[in-house]
Amino acid sequence: MKSAIYAISILLLTAPVIAIAGDAIFPQFRAAIVCYNGELDSGSSCASNPAPVGQPIARSGKMTCGFPGKVSEIAWSFVERRDGKDVFNFTRRFPIETPETATATKQISFGGERVTVFEDKFQVIVIQGPNK
Repeated sequence: MKSAIYAISILLLTAPVIAIAGDAIFPQFRAAIVCYNGELDSGSSCASNPAPVGQPIARSGKMTCGFPGKVSEIAWSFVERRDGKDVFNFTRRFPIETPETATATKQISFGGERVTVFEDKFQVIVIQGPNK
């Protein structure tokens, strides 16, 4: 009987910690990754689809965007929550399918406000809230 009571008390003490740790493996902010061709907020862009409200937020994704000869392949993955923000690793290959393809990586902290991830004269890639 004592061992059953002991097991139940351990479970009751550790269950909240397990739940908190489980929540931390997913991003807390809904976000969209947007690749603008040309300048920020240009009329030409590609975007990831954020998870619908109430659905789990994706931990990773990948997209391609651009005009022929200037196409980016963008990949991202959630790393952790740190200081109240979601931390993501981003990788950009540009321009893909050309001999000059280069790879850049960056780690970004996202707290719900737009953050520029990569920017050059051809594209601006941002992570932002779904309703910017």
